[in-house]
Amino acid sequence: MEREGQTLTDSPGEPRAGRGLISYEIPRRIREAMFLRMPASCFPFATSTGRLELDHTKVHLPPARGGPPGQTGVHALGPLIRFEHRIKTHGRWRVRQPEPRVWLWRSPHGPHYLVTNAGIHNLGQGSIRSPHLARRNTR
Repeated sequence: MEREGQTLTDSPGEPRAGRGLISYEIPRRIREAMFLRMPASCFPFATSTGRLELDHTKVHLPPARGGPPGQTGVHALGPLIRFEHRIKTHGRWRVRQPEPRVWLWRSPHGPHYLVTNAGIHNLGQGSIRSPHLARRNTR
């Protein structure tokens, strides 16, 4: 394994697929894998497939400022058009990505939406607890 700049590679010139990278920039291999898995926007009720950008679903923190390695990968990215990215960043929409290809959105009005490459499901209002957190709190 070599280190080129801030991108980890398995072999010279080839980013690791499926695993997170140190860099904020998204390598072509991960970008292509993302768009094959989710060819449309991951924003609720979006229909856009053109001019999509990959967005980090959690704020990317550079390693120099204490950010963990592996922040850039299919497990932490979602395709959005620029307007949707602005709504997520500056609006009151919130998103979590519990696993690759699964996004949980909370609208500013309360409803939660589950978005996958198979479609969107309205989960209604209220809080959503992950099974992992529920198990941890019962011990």
